[in-house]
Order: sequence, then structure tokens, then C-alpha cells
Amino acid sequence: MATHTITGDLTIKNITRSISIPANISFVGDKILVTTPEFIIDRTDWRLKYRSAELGTAPDLLIHDDVTIAVTFDALNTPL
Repeated sequence: MATHTITGDLTIKNITRSISIPANISFVGDKILVTTPEFIIDRTDWRLKYRSAELGTAPDLLIHDDVTIAVTFDALNTPL
């Protein structure tokens, strides 16, 4: 179960959309650790339509519109 929700802007090809994703955030020593479960974006929301089902592409040539992403990172937790 996620401990937080991260909301931010995702920009692809100069198109920006706000997304919110669940995340697990923890503090270990001087580090902040962040992981997300896999989440899905629809690439056509950013006008990435090459070989999309939306364009009627033949199924054997289709690139799926849903893209699965997971994020993991750690950063130093230093005072400003």
C-alpha cells in the first residue's frame, strides 16, 4: 500500500499533463527513498499516435496506447 500520492506535471513532446501516482516514501539516514507501483499512462494523451489503435492500425502492426511505468529513486535529504 502506498504511503503518499505524488502529483506533478509530465511533459512529453512539449505537451504537459498533470498526473497523480501512488508512492512509497521513506527516510533512511540522510536519504529519501521513493518507489511507485507500476502505473499506466495513455500515450495518445500526449499525441503519440504512431501505429495507435486509435488510427485503425492493423492488429499485427499495433503499438499499444497504454504505457506502464514504475519509478524508483533515492536522494540526499539535506537542509536548505
